[in-house]
Amino acid sequence: MASIPSNPDGVLNPANRPGNRGVVAAAIAAACLFVTVAHWPVLSANALFIDDGIFIFDNPLVLSPSWESARRFFAELLQPSTVMGYSMPLSMISLMVDVGMGGSAENLLPFHRASLLLHLISTALVILILHRLFKRPLIAAAVGVLFGVHPLTVEPVAWLSDRKTILCAMFTLASMWTYLRHVARPGWSNYSASIAFFVMASLSKPSSLTLPVVLLLIDWWPLGRRSRRVVWEKAPYFIVAAAFVAITLISQIPTAEVGLLDDGPRFRVPLVLCHNIVYYLYEIVWPRHLRPLYLSPEPLDLSHPMIRAGVIGTAILIPFLLISLRWTRALLAGWLIFFVALFPSSGVFRVSDSIAWDRYLYLPSIGLLMIVAWVLTRAADALRGRRSPQIILAAVVLVLIGLEIVGTRRQLDVWQDSETLVRYTLSLEPRSSVLHNRLGAMLEEAGRADEAFAEYQEAVRQTPNNPQAQNSLAQALSARGRDAEAIEHYKTALRVKYVPYDVHYNYALLLARQGRPQEAIAQLRASLAMRPDFINSRVHLANLLADTGQFAEAVEHYRLALAARPDSANLHNNLGSALRNLGRVDEAIEEFETALDIDANYVSSIINHANALRQQGRLESAIARYREALAVDPSQGAAHFNLGTALLEQRKFAEAVSALLEAMRLLPTNAEVRYQLGCAIEAQGRPIDAFRQYREALRLDPNHAGAKSKLSRN
Repeated sequence: MASIPSNPDGVLNPANRPGNRGVVAAAIAAACLFVTVAHWPVLSANALFIDDGIFIFDNPLVLSPSWESARRFFAELLQPSTVMGYSMPLSMISLMVDVGMGGSAENLLPFHRASLLLHLISTALVILILHRLFKRPLIAAAVGVLFGVHPLTVEPVAWLSDRKTILCAMFTLASMWTYLRHVARPGWSNYSASIAFFVMASLSKPSSLTLPVVLLLIDWWPLGRRSRRVVWEKAPYFIVAAAFVAITLISQIPTAEVGLLDDGPRFRVPLVLCHNIVYYLYEIVWPRHLRPLYLSPEPLDLSHPMIRAGVIGTAILIPFLLISLRWTRALLAGWLIFFVALFPSSGVFRVSDSIAWDRYLYLPSIGLLMIVAWVLTRAADALRGRRSPQIILAAVVLVLIGLEIVGTRRQLDVWQDSETLVRYTLSLEPRSSVLHNRLGAMLEEAGRADEAFAEYQEAVRQTPNNPQAQNSLAQALSARGRDAEAIEHYKTALRVKYVPYDVHYNYALLLARQGRPQEAIAQLRASLAMRPDFINSRVHLANLLADTGQFAEAVEHYRLALAARPDSANLHNNLGSALRNLGRVDEAIEEFETALDIDANYVSSIINHANALRQQGRLESAIARYREALAVDPSQGAAHFNLGTALLEQRKFAEAVSALLEAMRLLPTNAEVRYQLGCAIEAQGRPIDAFRQYREALRLDPNHAGAKSKLSRN
């Protein structure tokens, strides 16, 4: 390994002994105490936000903690089946573990507890990194606290589905720390550990993929390492990064929009970049009105003051950083580390409608923290032996920490419940279609349907090409009996390139209700193509296939659904019916019996079981089953009818007439009931009464062949 030259900015050589471990441990403990105090209210937060459903509470793998679920997350690295977008198996597994620890929509404590713990570990790692670079445990701890209690850390800690950000950051910081240990004492253990942590970070979220460049920048400053070997030792990191770039693109592109901001106004990319460079720095220094999303300024050109400020600020910042090289690398290197780590989330690549997110600053802030630590180190050196200025400097840091804690506590108040969070964010971003749609869903769940309907309308008005908003409005219209309007909104949603699976599913339900089964089947197939494990689509598809006589395919889908819901009596019953229609009566009987093992009083299965037994010629057993069904539910007209026809076969005419009369009472418009009743009455030697029933059967169904035949004889 190359020797490490002295640092041009006077920072202690990282190869030196890192200092008193006891002091460092005490500093980390104190810092974690500050962070815990600041973030303690998150443990009682109950807000759910965008994506929490699909990531956790509607995710079948997360809700089924098991080794099989964990295996699925890794096996589906290139094509996630339960989330839209890039793969993040470790993040999903961590959420699954929280569910296993008792986490649910009614109990968010396990999720918040885990996120807070991860944040504390990240804070400790920041302190360890800064201490290893600058050898000042108290300064490292102070800067670590400034990171840990900053209001910008509220979002990744409080937002459940943002576990990916905090988990990825923790592994990335661990990779940086073990890399610095390797630099201090070259060896395979820390080097391989650093690469392993990088892999784990990439399996949590791809925002870590710029780490190789970040490490090269750290080599430049503050390590002062310059040699070809320094570059070559990053080769494994670049290989890992390249592999995960490919994985990210392959897994993201089929289900979510990604790409350069190449549409819209000219120079959109540089304008967004300049806006975010300045806006993110402004947020760090003055964290007021923080919120979970920031819509693009409109218009996105120099006429907007925020865009203009971003361009002017960038035009001042970049030359200043270049000029600063005359006396130090610290400012440019720290800012470059910040910018490179932020670049995947800088707004250049389109992954959502939001131009910025608070959580994107969580990991990149390490570059700015290094600048702060360097400034405090230089200040401490300059003030050595001057007690009063040192006290003033310490007081300033403590005041900043106190102000940050107050800001963090205030921001956590917003996350105490979902409606408060959404309404607060809407007050700052009233143009957000996503938030109006989210508020509508919450109002509808609370039984405030009219208010919800207004929110859905506003969501569509703000962004007509939002498929989820169109889906919600279509459902609300359908619930009001306005199916024609609902269909138009579904069609609008389906014109968008990336349509969520539930849009296809809900449209299919409406088409099925309208008696358009083939169109409904097509929509259900599309839903399953996007979400193969969405059982509701699978079951409805199987039912429609069975209803349209496609029994063989229906059987396949019923079996797939049963693999996920083996204890569903209804699915076993429906599978049995499809098998019976295929003439596979023995298999059908097994399914009916399984359904009855699950629910002995499931009347439909009792009747179907009886019908299958009758099909096998086991008439006595079938009759016993029909009587059993009627003992459970005497209002079953089909059971009375089948019992009556079975008794008619046995020439028990009086009992048959009695059963068929009850069937006629329950099914007064059924022509076949009238016909069979006529047959039973005629068998009793009452032809005139029988012919009355035949005539009524023919009135109800003019094409009834049996009734025509009977009446033609007279």
